[in-house]
Amino acid sequence: MNVDFIDCYAAALAKARGCLVVTEDREFRKFSDVTARRPEEVVKQFEK
Repeated sequence: MNVDFIDCYAAALAKARGCLVVTEDREFRKFSDVTARRPEEVVKQFEK
């Protein structure tokens, strides 16, 4: 897997803290153990 250091760091933090990553960066799909969502997906949750 070829990803940037900062992506690895953000993924490790998200996994350690049990939270998702909100990003436009599609590289996060490479991390099978990290949940990544696009900003518009997260915003839709609050538009109810």
